[in-house]
Amino acid sequence: LTNGTNAVAFSEVDNAIYTGITTGDQATLLAALNNKDNWSGSDSTNQTFTATFTINDGSDSTPPTVETFTPADNATDIAVAANLVIDFDENVEAGTGNIVIKQFSDNSIVETIDVTSSQVSISNDTVTINPTADLAPGTDYYIEIAAGAIEDTIGNDYAGILGNSSWNFTTEVRSDFTENTSISLTGVNNGAVATADFNNDGYIDILLTGADSSWNHISKVYTNDGSGGFSENTDVSLTGVYYSAVATADFDNDGNTDILLTGQDSSNNPVSKVYTNDGSGGFSENTDVSLTGVHYSAVATADFDNDGDTDILLTGITRDGSNKPISKVYTNDGSGGFSENTDVSLTDVGYSAVATSDFDNDGDIDILLTGEDSSDNFISKVYTNDGSGGFSENTNVSLKDVRHGAIATADFNNDGYTDILLTGQDSSGNSISKVYTNDGSGGFSENTNVSLMSVYNGAVGTADFNKDGYTDILLTGTHITRVDYDNDGSISGWGGQSISKVYTNDGSGGFSENTDISLPFASSGAVATADFDKDHKTDILLTGYSQTRISKIYNNNTPDITAPTATNFTPADNAADIAIAADLVIDFDENIQAGTGNIVIKQFSDNSTIITIDVTSGQVTISNNILTINPTADLAEGTEYYVEIAAGAIEDTAGNNYAGITDNSTWNFTTISGGEPVRFDFNSDGMADILWRNSGSGKNQIWLMDNDGT
Repeated sequence: LTNGTNAVAFSEVDNAIYTGITTGDQATLLAALNNKDNWSGSDSTNQTFTATFTINDGSDSTPPTVETFTPADNATDIAVAANLVIDFDENVEAGTGNIVIKQFSDNSIVETIDVTSSQVSISNDTVTINPTADLAPGTDYYIEIAAGAIEDTIGNDYAGILGNSSWNFTTEVRSDFTENTSISLTGVNNGAVATADFNNDGYIDILLTGADSSWNHISKVYTNDGSGGFSENTDVSLTGVYYSAVATADFDNDGNTDILLTGQDSSNNPVSKVYTNDGSGGFSENTDVSLTGVHYSAVATADFDNDGDTDILLTGITRDGSNKPISKVYTNDGSGGFSENTDVSLTDVGYSAVATSDFDNDGDIDILLTGEDSSDNFISKVYTNDGSGGFSENTNVSLKDVRHGAIATADFNNDGYTDILLTGQDSSGNSISKVYTNDGSGGFSENTNVSLMSVYNGAVGTADFNKDGYTDILLTGTHITRVDYDNDGSISGWGGQSISKVYTNDGSGGFSENTDISLPFASSGAVATADFDKDHKTDILLTGYSQTRISKIYNNNTPDITAPTATNFTPADNAADIAIAADLVIDFDENIQAGTGNIVIKQFSDNSTIITIDVTSGQVTISNNILTINPTADLAEGTEYYVEIAAGAIEDTAGNNYAGITDNSTWNFTTISGGEPVRFDFNSDGMADILWRNSGSGKNQIWLMDNDGT
């Protein structure tokens, strides 16, 4: 017997048989043994007996059990980055075995995690599992845990989980874009939008025009607060316009972004005005500029005559008694003044859309023009620039003639040539959406393999929304359908469906709808794409009619799977005469952070290592997308160096590794050589001073001789 018990008192019994309990804690068992009622037999002297029993001294023999799973069994809408948590009924520790995440649909293994790995943490009775990567959205998963992978502190094994019914859950169905509901912009339709950094603070601001819910004609500037929030700049007073078109450019070459505004003002008069930026985002009308007022308009800006100044293409309907359409080019005089180029003859159009690009790859900006001409014909024409701002129609180009359209140009198939996206209403009343592929010399053919929902009276935008290096399409507007209202087998009317869709580029110019993106349908609207919240992903500004007038921003949530790339080295590759104390700087295409690894500076002549710098050391600083390296000591004068960076030493904020630099040709430079001194009396005091040319600091130094000869 244990725990200090000396004896149990028994009466002498012949053929004794114990009938009481044989297990239990010490006190209970001893009491049972000492109870004569638990024994049977005959009295006799000097007899022995054997009783078999177990004393449980209070130790735990019960395995741990689960009290709660997080997420709960059968839970839905679970965040793809969520940890998996188990709460037990007692303190636990890691045993031996794996935790396995499986996909419910096909029982495939998503990840196997050793319970002793760093992905599993245990605190008292709580086990937290952190999968290596985010789970897929809208997917059903279940968890299996090997018996003995978890045990209590005595060593009793958790029974584990086998099968798909004990712990399963479904991840959230995530949209790649979500509305920023904290932003309040005036809802408009039949307007136009533009984005630019109007106040020169490094953030993208918004110009918004159109008719609001009370049919007020508005033109407002919204200032970005730096994190993608916006507030109206009430100090800016622009003419409110409807059926409008806008453009932004530095018209007066002062480094600030100005505004071109056209449309129907509050008196229903067509106007065309230029507003000059004062440098801080304030604007005043340039009354010296006289442009023909238009509405139902489209505008574009480009340097048509190759003189370094931004010119204007202006189309739309005037109100001079005939309501006729116009198409005019205005030439910039270099200081923001404009005069009509009467030598340019373009088809006059209203209900128009325009785009400018170098379609024939000759270095000059050409024009694409669509709309309704003065004879009510619908047209789509390309005009070729002769290099000095003169234009002639390219009659070899055949595009679908449309009005109420929208145009975007981009290199959709990655062949180096600018292609065309064209939407609108054709002469039969049908809506169309077509992509035309450039043959490299300015000829175009329809890409019939591309199937986009046809729309008119909408807007288009292009951007690499999913950061795969290819240009995607944003499409809004009204899709026209023919309807057999009386069910007699013939078309008896028209129907319309407003849409907003994003189409993803497959890399060769093919497109498929991204059904993970849910945007409100919109017609009679405008769109813009920009990185409003500075996360290096392209967001969407969407306006138009969607049961009510809207102006909404959708932030891009597309998972970042693209590694950061270096966009600029300072000093530049192959640079010479670099100061020996200069920092080394890399600009990346997105925000970065330190990973794991070294930056190594080597001497080019013999590949010897000069300095090895751990990326986490104080010699490396990171600010947003800029990496600055400060070597521990000045480099030698007149020496060629190159820099190597370990893969993974730098990563983006999503954890994608920079590929690094492993050769001597990507980033090399030569430091400045110390020059011989030159003696000259620089201050005309009769004493010879000294000029040190190209000192190692990268500067020339002059030493003046004092009267005492020092």
